[in-house]
Amino acid sequence: MGAFRTAVILEILANISSIIPLILNPDFALSFLVTGPSQITPATRTLARYFGGFVATITVPLLLSIPTPAPGPAGEAQRGTRRTTYLTLGAGEVALGGLMAWAYATGADSGMTDMALLGGAMNLGAFLIMRYVFLFGKPELLEERGVKKTA
Repeated sequence: MGAFRTAVILEILANISSIIPLILNPDFALSFLVTGPSQITPATRTLARYFGGFVATITVPLLLSIPTPAPGPAGEAQRGTRRTTYLTLGAGEVALGGLMAWAYATGADSGMTDMALLGGAMNLGAFLIMRYVFLFGKPELLEERGVKKTA
């Protein structure tokens, strides 16, 4: 399995590990993010569940990026799916990571712990760097040209 597919599968597993508590046990997930129990309200529970649903939604294009591109037009379409997925997720990481970094740097009252803000921004930054490498630094890893198609 190539570097790109390994990275995608690891990202999918990371997403699933956050989807489950966000949707099924938002109080548990929120306990790591907010400044205190009083911050866990019906609204934050609902927003945590919505965010879990959003993470599940953005996991679908990652799943569609797993297959090795076939030769010909189908393979080009698969490569396009991979590029579009990574560009879209990268844009989200710039936006969300930037907001988290801004809230941390300015000390804005977000209701989130500094560790959650800084950790979230760093996590999103790491994924953004990985996407940059696959899209621009080593696009041959994303494209998998010349790799034999496997099931």
